[in-house]
Amino acid sequence: MGQHNFSEEVIVELFKREPIDVWINSFGGCRSNYIRDCIKDKYTTYNFAYEMKACHYIRPLDVQVGSGIFCYTEDVGIAISSQIKRGMYHNFQKLMEGDNEVPFSVDTWLDNIDKQIDNWIKPSNFPVVIINTDVVGDYKDKFEEIYEVEMLPFKKKKHFRLY
Repeated sequence: MGQHNFSEEVIVELFKREPIDVWINSFGGCRSNYIRDCIKDKYTTYNFAYEMKACHYIRPLDVQVGSGIFCYTEDVGIAISSQIKRGMYHNFQKLMEGDNEVPFSVDTWLDNIDKQIDNWIKPSNFPVVIINTDVVGDYKDKFEEIYEVEMLPFKKKKHFRLY
């Protein structure tokens, strides 16, 4: 069992022990830390489960949270470059289901991102706000209305080139 590999039952138990108000999720490299920074002074957004798995987990679980926020970007290249800088392997393991370490594979990663998007846009046990962070400014008014906070100044990401 790897550091980020444990069952859904364990994740749910960790949420029960240390509740949060808003579960922010992404496949990584999607500015979810920016969104978290916008609301963390007003809402609890971080716990052990979030740190170890839930920030990138493949699906929302039956946990007591006020809401969820799913962040995505249409430019997977930017997401990949961000994850490479942070250690892509850990984010990959956080996305995976189950308590077994999964050998890294770009194909598996991309397949699970597709599943994750499908899972987070379906109705769940709590309301989920879906944010395309490529155009995060488009969500400013609605985001501020829902969470009663001001969005922080936004810095646009630079494109990453592999060649």
